[in-house]
Amino acid sequence: MISVFEYAHSIINKKYKLGEFDCVQLVVNYFNNFIDVPKKIDRYTIETYPTLYKENPIKAMDMMLKWLQSFLHEIEINKMQSGDIAVLKYKYSLLFLGIIIGNGKTLVVTKRGAESISLKPYTIERMFRCPQLLHS
Repeated sequence: MISVFEYAHSIINKKYKLGEFDCVQLVVNYFNNFIDVPKKIDRYTIETYPTLYKENPIKAMDMMLKWLQSFLHEIEINKMQSGDIAVLKYKYSLLFLGIIIGNGKTLVVTKRGAESISLKPYTIERMFRCPQLLHS
């Protein structure tokens, strides 16, 4: 089993590409180390997500949230731990996903690629935890 720290180290600076390495794929790749991640929500799949995102980003965000709810449990934001999934927002941006690393940091994929960033400038909209993972 790979830790969130090992996963972060393995992907830092990996380049962003919608549908191949974006915030959804960040989470899929991380959880595929532990569980079978659902690949379909409603009539959409992880593979068709990029097309939906290009056509209708708001609908894509709704699908992303339904997808998270299909295999994760929503938790209170103040109970976050390393390995939890944060739904983040920066000012007027669309929602995006990050994996909590700890010490006020999260692992995200931006246009610059995978990076560890401070949570301070972001609003945490929701927080999810994988029930199959044991946090230390």
